[in-house]
Amino acid sequence: MIQFLGILFIVEGILGLFFNIKYIPGIGGKSLIYYHDITTGTIIGSIEIFFGLIIYIYGIKRRRKLKFIEYSKCPKCKETYTYIDLKNGICPKCNIKTIDLEKYYNYKDDKKEIWEELD
Repeated sequence: MIQFLGILFIVEGILGLFFNIKYIPGIGGKSLIYYHDITTGTIIGSIEIFFGLIIYIYGIKRRRKLKFIEYSKCPKCKETYTYIDLKNGICPKCNIKTIDLEKYYNYKDDKKEIWEELD
């Protein structure tokens, strides 16, 4: 969704930069609205392209950072759950945050790191 907003800014910026158009046709109930002079269209179009690129790149980076957890394990009761079945990743029995199953087995020997991660 964020990437779409970035693309929208880029398209509006290109229209303002090259064609001196203030709005995309149909927005605001009017067909075409032009800037009064070319410099205004150039400046605002450049700013819209710049912000559009920033928003688009942010959307791509944010999407890559999202990691979906399939299974999680409670460090206290040792019960394994599918993450979809949990509410906000909290164990229904112990009311503490569960850990990704891969992380649990990586930190199994060092329980101190598991409890530090929960805080």
